[in-house]
Amino acid sequence: GFDIVDRTGEVRAYCGPQGGRNFLMQDNHIRMRMYTDETVEDRGFRIRVKLFQSPCGGIFKGQRSGVIMSPHHPYAYTADSLCIWRIEAPRYMLIKLEFTSYFDIRSEDDQTCLMDYLAVSRTGNFSTDTKRYCGQTRPRTIISKTNKLELKFVSDCIEDGRGFKVRFDLISAYNVPMAPSTTPYIPQSCSRVDCGKAHDESARIVGGSEFRPHKYPWLVPIFDDFYTYICSGSLISPRFVLTAAHCCENQKKLYVKLGAHSLREGLYRPVSLCVIHPGYKRRNYVNDIAVIELAQSAKFDDFVRRICLPVEEVDTTGKSGVIGGWGRESYGGRDRDTPKDAEVPFVSNAECVSKFGSLILDTNICAGGLKEDTCQGDSGGPLVSRSHVQGKYVQLGLVSTGIGCGRQGFPGVYTFVQKYHDFVYNVTREPWCTVKN
Repeated sequence: GFDIVDRTGEVRAYCGPQGGRNFLMQDNHIRMRMYTDETVEDRGFRIRVKLFQSPCGGIFKGQRSGVIMSPHHPYAYTADSLCIWRIEAPRYMLIKLEFTSYFDIRSEDDQTCLMDYLAVSRTGNFSTDTKRYCGQTRPRTIISKTNKLELKFVSDCIEDGRGFKVRFDLISAYNVPMAPSTTPYIPQSCSRVDCGKAHDESARIVGGSEFRPHKYPWLVPIFDDFYTYICSGSLISPRFVLTAAHCCENQKKLYVKLGAHSLREGLYRPVSLCVIHPGYKRRNYVNDIAVIELAQSAKFDDFVRRICLPVEEVDTTGKSGVIGGWGRESYGGRDRDTPKDAEVPFVSNAECVSKFGSLILDTNICAGGLKEDTCQGDSGGPLVSRSHVQGKYVQLGLVSTGIGCGRQGFPGVYTFVQKYHDFVYNVTREPWCTVKN
């Protein structure tokens, strides 16, 4: 026998008379192997190798949509065709394929597709992931597993058909139901992870008090490309920080500091990406949540720890939460160099709706309304509550919007983190720490 192996690991085996046949390979690097046994002798083979530029195929990088067709579509495709299309989307985007019109790729066996076929790799790597399509049954919608996808069309010198036409579109990874929609991902090792543990158990920002350094080791200041403090966030894993969507909006570059108390201490750590919720609306702060990916993973110590996220919906009736950050003490006031914290009572959504109307949704949670409140610069920071089961702090909300700072009778409006477990998981694809409240 005789086979040809390309760089992706795909093997094509041949035996018997193959005179005058062309073998088209997709790469500029191949390996040819001949193997014989002890019983048969024959005349062997002679092959002429020629490099050529494929007249079809292409690379689509960052293009939000497009159409891919077999050669000469809508007419019959030509024999001895080899076309490769590579599609690459931005990170945290996937690629969706929708076949339109007819699908007609001839092959003797529609199950194995050994002759003419369209191969699709949902990871963009044919050596680890590939599926062949042939026959006259139009494939169903295909969604990539990563932000890369490849298609390869191969025809031999015998059969021909009318081919195919497929449209591709980029979609948000977190719009695809990859994670459970009702049960959040719970790491088995959570009991061994030291999340939500504050350095000062005396829990006592507008009306708050300055707290001891590193009391909340998950609290993260966020800076713009001029190293100006703009928002807060919370560390939920070694690589990811939770914050508000409007903190990342229109920002070219972001930095964070880990384990910092004063804004003047610590090193600026670059952010590689900020993923804003696809349903975010700036006008009314709907879905005001984003996940920041750090360029380098954090190392946990006494000053740097993650916050816990709730494992189930929490009853906040008659309870209080804690807010903290480097925000101003009054509307239009001066920036602070050190953070303050304050205890704020939770407010029912019904009462919150009476103050803010249709601005309040079930994806919001409200707190405050007396004297203590968040202010400019506190956006994105965590609203936390002590767990009665394990005594650790759990993040229930993040600072989103409100009216003024500390205005009597008007609570602060927070994004309800519990409602966004799927979004967070589909972005991070790694466990965070959860505890019961």
